[in-house]
Amino acid sequence: MAKCCGSGGGKRNVLLYACSGGANVAEISDRAARELMFSGCGSMFCLAGIGAGIQGMVQTARDADLNLVLDGCPMDCAKKIFDRAGLTNYAQIKVTDLGIEKTKGVRATDEQVARLVAKAKEVLAGAWRPSAEQGNVHEGCACEGDRRGADEDAGDSCGPRQRGCPGVPQDAPRPH
Repeated sequence: MAKCCGSGGGKRNVLLYACSGGANVAEISDRAARELMFSGCGSMFCLAGIGAGIQGMVQTARDADLNLVLDGCPMDCAKKIFDRAGLTNYAQIKVTDLGIEKTKGVRATDEQVARLVAKAKEVLAGAWRPSAEQGNVHEGCACEGDRRGADEDAGDSCGPRQRGCPGVPQDAPRPH
């Protein structure tokens, strides 16, 4: 589970799924998912298990607060696996939507991985963002509270900041 600074000190169950194809975009997805996991943004989970219909894995995905699907290309394999399993609590990012060309036999670069990690953090922050009518929103992280008494190094009044906590643009995508 990932600690979310907008969860009132509790934990959000965020599961991360990476494309498992054979091109550079799959490597980018996998490396980004691992970086997100190691930085505390979620836990990697088995996309193949969802695709195989393993009931315990499907139930784990269904029970998650959010499943972040990192698809490599417009084939949308991971999204299609989720749709076939009847799972709707997911957000999808396509590597090729970030201007990265799908190419076989080419290694992913650190810059490409960093671009996907940044986009994923943006999406995760938007997933916990309350609507404007719900009140004050801290623009500096995924925090649903305000910054009363916040100490920039120690975190926010509603809990500690996640490492790399991104600013949240108003047009951040929402999960399905």
